[in-house]
Amino acid sequence: MNDSKDLNSQEQRWLDLLAQYLIPRGWSADYSCKKYWQLIQENGKENGKEDTTESTIKRFLDKLEKQGFIEIKRRTPPAPNHISLKHYKYHGVCLTGAVPLNSPLYIKRGADELCKQYMSKYSYGSIIPFIRIKAARETGKTSLLIRLKKFLQDEQQCKVILVDINTFDHRVLNDETQFFNTFTESILSGLKEKQHSNFGNTAFSELPAAQRCTYVLEPIFRKSNNVVLLIDGVDRTLRSPTLKTAFTGFLRTWYEKKMKKIDETAPLSWARIAIAYSTDPYTENNIRDSPLDNVGTLVDLEEFTADQIDNLSRIYGLDWNSDYIFELMELVGGHPYLINLALYEFSVKKLNKLDDLVNRAISENSPFINHLRKCMNVIEQSEDLSNSIRKLLNGQQIDRKSEFHLTMLGIVKQNNKSGDIEIRCSLYKRYFKSAFRA
Repeated sequence: MNDSKDLNSQEQRWLDLLAQYLIPRGWSADYSCKKYWQLIQENGKENGKEDTTESTIKRFLDKLEKQGFIEIKRRTPPAPNHISLKHYKYHGVCLTGAVPLNSPLYIKRGADELCKQYMSKYSYGSIIPFIRIKAARETGKTSLLIRLKKFLQDEQQCKVILVDINTFDHRVLNDETQFFNTFTESILSGLKEKQHSNFGNTAFSELPAAQRCTYVLEPIFRKSNNVVLLIDGVDRTLRSPTLKTAFTGFLRTWYEKKMKKIDETAPLSWARIAIAYSTDPYTENNIRDSPLDNVGTLVDLEEFTADQIDNLSRIYGLDWNSDYIFELMELVGGHPYLINLALYEFSVKKLNKLDDLVNRAISENSPFINHLRKCMNVIEQSEDLSNSIRKLLNGQQIDRKSEFHLTMLGIVKQNNKSGDIEIRCSLYKRYFKSAFRA
């Protein structure tokens, strides 16, 4: 069969749009030519491209079928044809950061459906949904949140505000008053609400910042049951000497006082909330207790499974067997970002053997080297973290404070059988063993 190099740039864009539709649906779906044409038209308007005709798209589908890209099971109108994507290769840039909404590289996991399920209902009896999406850094939390936002907006007709604390200036994170003011203003802006009239009031300004935030938002949250608040980057508040657990404690208060029906006479009305973070926040004096314990529903965003890696390898145009997949998992586990780096390298450089990648995994020309250096830069700034890595390399356990920080970085994980903390994958072990000469 022909490679996508036989398609011109416009046809490649059209194929990408078809892949973006079919891949999340298991690589096949009922899909009419008219709907596909409408999708291309909408995308063309967004990107300033010229219009095309439905008959042109029909001829293009016939071309894709002839060249082996797709298989079409034709049905008698008005029933739509069933289109199966047989061959596709991602041609974009190497993925970094959040996966864009229109990218075929997004791989759904169990957490996707759980989040949709929990957040679709306004309340469960006497409790308004509050979910905590927990996963290591660079494993897909933001990508999940932006898809949850689109789902709730498009299919549930909710007013969704996504507040990303990662975008807050560091000076804001070092001042509790500025932080809660910025947080409040972000929500008001997202809802297109005006600033509260009491903001300039002296008595009002003397209230604690967190209390002012609740006071301003309460009438807005109570007048509608279709407001959803998504909060990304909660980890940044945990690293702030000023905030520490103040913000997570604030969210706990909302959950306990505003999102539960304690008084049968009072109406249950508040925003549904989902937050994303990397590890549990602990108080300075009690490393075992988190302000988020027993708050809402915990959703763990798990690593990729072998089947999910197999699906992603197909998107990169690779024809891998299970031995290749398990060998890659031996190196990087199911870490989504590292898996993407590896598959992109294999696809672009057309490597023949996985050993070509494994043998240079921690060398200067490794696709992982920038990621590994970023991790090392953080660890080298702390003698405690450096010593903890050495301990783990020597089979020893570490203190909870170091576990907290290394879990946030995604460098360690808990062994499912023993419960011990261990370095996440052999790539990290090899790199740190070399760096520390353990």
